Amino acid sequence: MDKLQSLHSHTTNSDGEYTHAELLEKAKQYNIGIIAFTDHDSVISPKQIEEIKNISDIQWISGIEISSGRPLELGGGSSSSLHIVGLFVDPENKELKEYCRLAQEARIERMNRMTKNLRNLGFKITEEDCIKQSGGEAVARPHIVKALLLYEENLKRMEEIKEDMRKASEKDENLREKYENLSKLSVEQYPYTLFLTEDSFINDVYVDYLYYLDFDKSVDLIRKAGGVAIIAHYFTCSNRVTPEILERYVQEKRIDGIETVFGLHSFGTPEEQRVVDSMKISKEIADKYNCMASGGVDIHRGEDIDLFAGNIEYANQTKGLLENMLEKFDLNTEYSNIK
Repeated sequence: MDKLQSLHSHTTNSDGEYTHAELLEKAKQYNIGIIAFTDHDSVISPKQIEEIKNISDIQWISGIEISSGRPLELGGGSSSSLHIVGLFVDPENKELKEYCRLAQEARIERMNRMTKNLRNLGFKITEEDCIKQSGGEAVARPHIVKALLLYEENLKRMEEIKEDMRKASEKDENLREKYENLSKLSVEQYPYTLFLTEDSFINDVYVDYLYYLDFDKSVDLIRKAGGVAIIAHYFTCSNRVTPEILERYVQEKRIDGIETVFGLHSFGTPEEQRVVDSMKISKEIADKYNCMASGGVDIHRGEDIDLFAGNIEYANQTKGLLENMLEKFDLNTEYSNIK
């Protein structure tokens, strides 16, 4: 139980920087002993499993991160903030593969709509730019941002919108706080506050998910594929899923577990305290009901692994997560290399 682990990681199958093999090799360099591949609406392929079967000294788990719709009692509908991680899923499960196919097709259409909206806003960007940045795999907002940053004129346009936000914030206290937080971010983060989220400054660019299953159907899909369903990075959905609601879902076994280690990218930013508070709530509920506690670093890039390894207090919280799950619960480890 002395090795670090990330039970939430991304590859080039979605918005990660590394292939499965590259991610395992990179993780080995930092004493990360367990990696779960949890790509957005995407699972590992037989070819990719073949490519990693001879990589030793590190364990891996077949997983997925499903972009879930809201629970029906909370109004249902699409949500960009409620994600469910599935661990130990059968990557060849027919229902799961069909879901992934439909979700990826919808992601392309979603990207097409957002790039059109961005052009209407004065940005230079094409659908081909975004697909190229994704490597031809699952297209997501980070790929749109990378595509925007390809052109110098887009930086100028973002600064213009940022200035518009500054002027508007002089008359709006809530907007003033958002602008102050924006000023502390890097330019790569500007698009999310300015126009690429559901509550951004300009609200007619962002397009929510076009294909999704509601919360309970998402959980059911993971379970039918042999996996366990875990609510990801609670702080991103805490504005709708209150601690009382989260506790009820665990108590009623509508979910198998909760991530209790997450949000490393927010440390050192204005969001840090909210993340710390959400981690505390998640851990208290997981302990109270003895449900699965999971988490990691939500790896996308090499810098994420550097950050993870450099924050010893945070990283040490991941030690033993998987071992505790295996000890307490009867998990099917067939879709992993865990013996």
